[in-house]
Amino acid sequence: MKITIIGSGFVGTAIGKGLIELGNEVIFYDVVDKKLPNFTFTKDINHAIESTDISFICVPTPTTPAGIDLSYIKEAAKNIGKALANSTCLANHKITQIFTRKYEGVKHKM
Repeated sequence: MKITIIGSGFVGTAIGKGLIELGNEVIFYDVVDKKLPNFTFTKDINHAIESTDISFICVPTPTTPAGIDLSYIKEAAKNIGKALANSTCLANHKITQIFTRKYEGVKHKM
């Protein structure tokens, strides 16, 4: 399978490496230049999305005094939306606490 990892930090790189070991083709995407020897890396979101079947969002969600900062996820989703192909599957990988989910002022109870 062809997979894009959006966010090539510690978590994204680890997930991507594991997916490669399982025999998948992986393109790493980030807004910051990354030196990932022996891996395919791009800063072109259109190329990353159009060239793959599934994309994993692995961007940071830092904690602030006001709560969890979802701005990176929102920005990634906005950019992905502009580049979406007809049959793209999107997955979000986050390690945030389940009871802290908040988006656009709407609280979700689990």
